[in-house]
Amino acid sequence: MTVRRRCPSSRPPVQRMQWLDEQLRRDAFPTAAQAVARFEVSRRTFYRDVDYMRLILGAPIAYDRQHRGYRYTDKTFSLAAVTLSEGELLALLVAEHVLKQYEGTPFGPSIAHAVEKIAGSLNQPVTVDLSGRSPSMLFDLGPIRPPDMQVFNAVAAALRERSALRIRYYTQSRGVESERLVEPYHLHNHKGDWYLVAFCHQRREVRSFLLSRIRSANPTVRHYTIPSSFDIGAYTHQGFGIEKGGPRLNASIWFDAHEAPWIRERRWHPTQRIEEHADGSLTLHFQAKGLTEISRWALSYGEHAVVLKPKLLRRRVEEALAAALQQYARPKTAPGKFSH
Repeated sequence: MTVRRRCPSSRPPVQRMQWLDEQLRRDAFPTAAQAVARFEVSRRTFYRDVDYMRLILGAPIAYDRQHRGYRYTDKTFSLAAVTLSEGELLALLVAEHVLKQYEGTPFGPSIAHAVEKIAGSLNQPVTVDLSGRSPSMLFDLGPIRPPDMQVFNAVAAALRERSALRIRYYTQSRGVESERLVEPYHLHNHKGDWYLVAFCHQRREVRSFLLSRIRSANPTVRHYTIPSSFDIGAYTHQGFGIEKGGPRLNASIWFDAHEAPWIRERRWHPTQRIEEHADGSLTLHFQAKGLTEISRWALSYGEHAVVLKPKLLRRRVEEALAAALQQYARPKTAPGKFSH
């Protein structure tokens, strides 16, 4: 696996020290002037790096008057190294590409700086390429809905300080805004979108709020404690996708032999069970909340999927298919529909 090297513009101290270590190990007798020219830092910064390596890292560095540069008095010394396995390197690359989804949003500069800061702290020559031109790997999570930076910061501060927030939230399904008093429990990223998991005083239960729909978030003097009984893993797994409301469904969805191989490849829900059929088809069974999200997911497979149960879910899918059929039955020249 090849990773393109790209040095952060800030030239982190670790990179300067790595260069200094390489020069000392080769008996190149590095000087302050060379460091100034290479890294565009002051002589004082170079001397601080040398002192840090001597006093903190225990590097046996001495000034050689004959060669007018520095040298190691003990060649067996070595700086602590960070080694990455291919799996760890892949994780770093995935993180880089996922975070690139936020380019062009208020989060872009902060994310780029954070990734470069992490990459710059590695002693090994392993860095990430933020230019986006690497052809060897591509990750696409689809479009995201970036939240307002002030809202994100307010939520993060509330989580850190355990202070309740008064938020103005837009409920898309009803097209209305409402004011809520919430106690933040967790920030959750689902498919690139940020959600706040919080106890809502209006609903008297834990709810998920899409951060991009929070119009404002203001701290209060009210402090709270997250109940010891709250388990974020259990909370996120109780729904199908991000939807957590409504009744828990014992769902069974049949997939034909054409679609079955793709269903087998993934773990759709922690409670799932696959029932295989002789003709190559299968039935996926699972228990989860999220009537709307489950029905949309089943509908996305068209004629290759059939909801078997529960009746509530089956009826929702049947109604959606009937409505879609009516839309297609209308003349293409109908006012406001399908006209060009």
